[in-house]
Amino acid sequence: MALLAVTFAALVYAVFFSSLSLTRHQALLTHTADLGQIDLAVWNTSFGRFVQEIKGDQISTRLTDHFEPVFWPLSVVFGLRDNAGALLIAQAVALASASLLVLAAVAWPGRGSTPGSRLGVAAGTWAALAYLLAPQAQAATVADFHASPMAVVPLALLLLAGGRGLTGATLVAALAALSVKEEIALVVAVAGLYLAVARGRRVGWVIALLAMAWFALATFVIIPHYSGDYYGNAQSPYLSRYDLGTTTADGAMSPLGTRILATLGSILALPKLRYLAGLLLAFAGMPLLAPEVAVIAAPLIAANVLSGYDAMYSGEFHYSAPFMSVWAIAAGVGGRRWLSRTWGPGWARRLAVLLPLAVLPLGYQILEGFTPIGAEYPLHRPAVTEHARLLSRVTEEIPSNASLSVTPSLHPHFSHRQLIYTYPDLGDAEFVLLDVSGTTDMHPADLARGLAQLRQSGYGIVDSADGYVLLRRGAPDLGLDLEFYRFVHPAGTPQHSLDLPFGASLRLWGYDWLDDPKWGQTSLRLYWEALAPLGDDLDPYV
Repeated sequence: MALLAVTFAALVYAVFFSSLSLTRHQALLTHTADLGQIDLAVWNTSFGRFVQEIKGDQISTRLTDHFEPVFWPLSVVFGLRDNAGALLIAQAVALASASLLVLAAVAWPGRGSTPGSRLGVAAGTWAALAYLLAPQAQAATVADFHASPMAVVPLALLLLAGGRGLTGATLVAALAALSVKEEIALVVAVAGLYLAVARGRRVGWVIALLAMAWFALATFVIIPHYSGDYYGNAQSPYLSRYDLGTTTADGAMSPLGTRILATLGSILALPKLRYLAGLLLAFAGMPLLAPEVAVIAAPLIAANVLSGYDAMYSGEFHYSAPFMSVWAIAAGVGGRRWLSRTWGPGWARRLAVLLPLAVLPLGYQILEGFTPIGAEYPLHRPAVTEHARLLSRVTEEIPSNASLSVTPSLHPHFSHRQLIYTYPDLGDAEFVLLDVSGTTDMHPADLARGLAQLRQSGYGIVDSADGYVLLRRGAPDLGLDLEFYRFVHPAGTPQHSLDLPFGASLRLWGYDWLDDPKWGQTSLRLYWEALAPLGDDLDPYV
């Protein structure tokens, strides 16, 4: 019954988050960073060009930033679905399926433990379901695609196989986890020490040594070798996120006391304490009752907390997802101990024991979760607009193997080709596709100037509609169709009406305040009417 319950919940999770991430992709809410560039690297890997990608206008390699051998086996998903959506589905399925390994690792932790005690099965079922409710893992599905969340499966398998004394399977799981990304090796190393010291598995020593060697090779040899060629700095570019007062204004090393105080101050900052509290709330604090297992996740938790990059300790994006299966197993072991010590006769006592296990994970999902009952869901729920659907018309006009430069939100829709650039980089692009109404990472004036320069340099407009502009090198220039301007036609009337003329050329009819509840920001939308070409003496400035 436990297996059926968790399997059903995992299937619902996989289907829901696959659908959510695919719909976000279809709504043009994915970007060059990170889905497009990773999809390109995985696609190139499937053709023997290991993690080849485009940086700027040059063919480069993803090894300048990360070491992710998992892309090779992962590339087989394109045999099932030949577009970036395959990676989004694979990510959701991996996150979902880890829940079954959490159940097994808690309910049947050692060899010969089948069928498992009632408390063990109950704790394992609870931990698996709490894992599926945890917002920190769900967040990865609305943050495009990354390799690191794929680690939830081999890390959980490592603890399961290691606990059961299956040496071959343990080594395979360790190698699979190491292949995901360089920082996962730190978790594997601690997991190896746990298996060696706490579980008496001699293979744990081998895994710990192998993992540390792997981490050192990837982080201090392979990545610096390639990053030095591209960035001009022979070290991992992500080490810049960790300063913690180690240097003074003139570049000298700070005193030890200053560094310790800076580190403590960073850890005790309110956003970081909130992040740690969220990790505990998602599992009702139960990892604290199994510290020997919870410590396995410590390297990545520390990396997030000590970082100066706020996304890493936000509890969102993909940064917490890799260790969530390990954290869930720790919660399950702690939950089993909680039940064994507190369970007793009487409905009041049993209710007091079970209530925090049920209320805290569910309540935290309601406050921070990405399911329809969670507060984050309305903020991330996508709407596929008519503008997004129009992209399919434009796609048909671009040959599948043509070199192409596109704006960021279009990149993942065309990244299964060897030469694709993110505008304004052109490289050897035969086609250029712009969506001036979408994410451009450019000021609109710069984008307008860039379009004019493209036309002057030999690219002709071959199609335009609703903010899309498709240009081809050497083609006759058809100019912008009247339909191109449809994206600026107002869908309704202003919240606040005005009637202000600006000379004889422009009239301002009103404005809207646009509140962003996610980021706590407000922007302004203005309603203009063009009455005539702008005169030389009129220069609107908002």
